[in-house]
Amino acid sequence: AYDPVIGEEIAHQPMHLDPVTRAARGIHAAWRRVPEVAGDEVRRRVRIVAQTPTLHASLTAGSAATEAAIADALSTPGTPHRDAVIAAAAVMGALNAALREWSLTDDLPLGSAIDAALAVLQDRRG
Repeated sequence: AYDPVIGEEIAHQPMHLDPVTRAARGIHAAWRRVPEVAGDEVRRRVRIVAQTPTLHASLTAGSAATEAAIADALSTPGTPHRDAVIAAAAVMGALNAALREWSLTDDLPLGSAIDAALAVLQDRRG
């Protein structure tokens, strides 16, 4: 449901930005466009994954379509496909890590986890 919005917002980011920044800014814009999901149910499910190391791969597998949508949106004449795929994986890795950490809290809203991951991605120093 979110993937088309994410792809659209990433495609609207300035091309002079690196792929990770374009993806982070696009996801941030997309997140502002969609209603936030009910946190308690999502938190409970992600907490189970976070507390069960053998399930960590399920979070990655569950976000594969979103990662592909990000890579597709980043793949432009100025961004090689390989770079788009790597950037998409980096962004999804950050988001999944933030979600796992968020799930272990009881009071923070889901949006805070998304914002934290995107802030780290956008605040890189090269």
